[in-house]
Amino acid sequence: MATDTVDLIGRTVSETNQWLREIDEMLGWNDRRLALHALRGVLHLIRDRIPLDEAAQLSAQLPTLVRGLYWEQWDPSRTPITDRSEAVLLHRIAEEFRSYEGGLDLPAIARAVFSVLTLHLDWGEVDDVRRALPKRMQQLW
Repeated sequence: MATDTVDLIGRTVSETNQWLREIDEMLGWNDRRLALHALRGVLHLIRDRIPLDEAAQLSAQLPTLVRGLYWEQWDPSRTPITDRSEAVLLHRIAEEFRSYEGGLDLPAIARAVFSVLTLHLDWGEVDDVRRALPKRMQQLW
């Protein structure tokens, strides 16, 4: 295996762990598994509601490992989803926590992941994605 590949793997694992730590800290959970569910749920929420070109541009800025989470279970024939009601939007995040029995503050989860994206991605891309989202999600961002 080439050194470049080994470096890429190490870097993407490190970056992904950093993102998960930040989400975990923002939400006060102390549970990296929950942070992973939060990241996946919000990324899928975004991916499924923005135009394909914007989804691809966002993907290009994600760490390689996070990019895999982003595209996981994607069905291009069902996107973009046009139902933009708050209940439907937040339901997508809640789906990630089906087996979790604690109470969840879904808007806080969205805000934490949006904050991490804002910290780590190019501002122009964050702004483009934010503008493509429903108004309620823009307000959380």
